[in-house]
Amino acid sequence: MAAIYLIRHGQASFGAANYDRLSPTGEAQARALGTLWARQGWAVHHAFHGTLERQQRTLGLALDTAGLTPPVQELAAFDEFDHEGLIARLLPVLAREDEEVAAFMAGTVDRKARFQSVFGKIVRHWLQHPDSGVEPWSRFRERVTDGLNEVKARLGKGEKAVIVTSGGPITAAVQSVLGLGDEAAFGINWSLANAGITKLVTDGKRLSLAYLNHYHYLRDAPECRVTYR
Repeated sequence: MAAIYLIRHGQASFGAANYDRLSPTGEAQARALGTLWARQGWAVHHAFHGTLERQQRTLGLALDTAGLTPPVQELAAFDEFDHEGLIARLLPVLAREDEEVAAFMAGTVDRKARFQSVFGKIVRHWLQHPDSGVEPWSRFRERVTDGLNEVKARLGKGEKAVIVTSGGPITAAVQSVLGLGDEAAFGINWSLANAGITKLVTDGKRLSLAYLNHYHYLRDAPECRVTYR
């Protein structure tokens, strides 16, 4: 069996001018990932990342720390969905009917404290209204599935591929493998830790889930902590 490891990027700079840059904690998480690979004697035959800086930097730090030099390729299929566009498009829509969203939009509440709740409402609206003017989740999921199939086709027997991506593509991949509904799948998304590892295995034809969201190695790493955004 060959294996595909889907890894969420390290913590990004939430609330900063450039969200896409890893925070110091995110860089420590990426190095901890590389330390894990080195300690366990990983052989990585193929490595992939999306086009986002936080994905590329996480993979680069992990490979450097582990001393691994596999071929690395960028695949846009593993980019995150456009959460900023989603917020910009749907926040005004929901603010007309939801007091919490209206207060968030007006800035009369602590936005950092309310972000998870408000964003959850935006996502639910997006899932339930695919004609809302943003790329539908179904199309996003198809893009991720196409990317997974491309990676799968390159794997020889017993080979390993690592893909450093984001929470959305990992959610879409697990949804496709397990046949989950949209809202059930997004329940997984909220629990995905930065630098968490999800393993898929394949016989060359179908993909199966081996494990989801392994992040416990971070608890033993210096200057590291478990984060979800």
